[in-house]
Amino acid sequence: MGDYMASEFSAKQPSAHHKLITFDKAIRAMVGGGQAVLLTDHDQFTYLYSTYLLPDGIQGGSGMWPTVGE
Repeated sequence: MGDYMASEFSAKQPSAHHKLITFDKAIRAMVGGGQAVLLTDHDQFTYLYSTYLLPDGIQGGSGMWPTVGE
C-alpha cells in the first residue's frame, strides 16, 4: 500500500493531499486488522477512491475534511 499511496501523492496537487490522507484512513479503517480484506486488495477500495478522490464523489468535491477513523 505504501508504494501505491506514494504514487498517488506524486500524481495529485498538494492542495488535494488531505483527500489522500482521508482516503488512506478510510482504507485502513476498512481493513482494521481483519483477514477478510487486506491492504493489497486494491480492487476492494475502488468505491472509496471514487468517494474521496473523484470530483463527483460524495466527499471529493466538497472541500470538507470528513472524519474517518478518528
